[in-house]
Amino acid sequence: MYHLVSYDFNANIHLYRWNELNILLDVNSGAIHLLDELAYDFITCLMKNQGDFYLAVEECSLRYPSSEIMEVANEILAAYEAGEIFTPEEDLTLDLSILPIKALCLNVAHAC
Repeated sequence: MYHLVSYDFNANIHLYRWNELNILLDVNSGAIHLLDELAYDFITCLMKNQGDFYLAVEECSLRYPSSEIMEVANEILAAYEAGEIFTPEEDLTLDLSILPIKALCLNVAHAC
């Protein structure tokens, strides 16, 4: 978890503010999280640094006390280990050859 280099944050995480709420949606797990300001900023830094956990901690340490940053970092790690955040994409394979054809439409255009 400390370095999520190959994780596609833009596709898998939606982080936004709405009516004074900080909301994070993990697309793959469907988990919705309400965040405080520090957690919102930390995840923003994590996304900006392409998943480099240490750079995110370093960047947030300029604005917040280190004890609070480590508390948020531990909570994020616990959510990651529980499969509630930064979950991997599932490989979906759909075999259309086993589905029967229900209808077939033919559109023919002709000049009169």
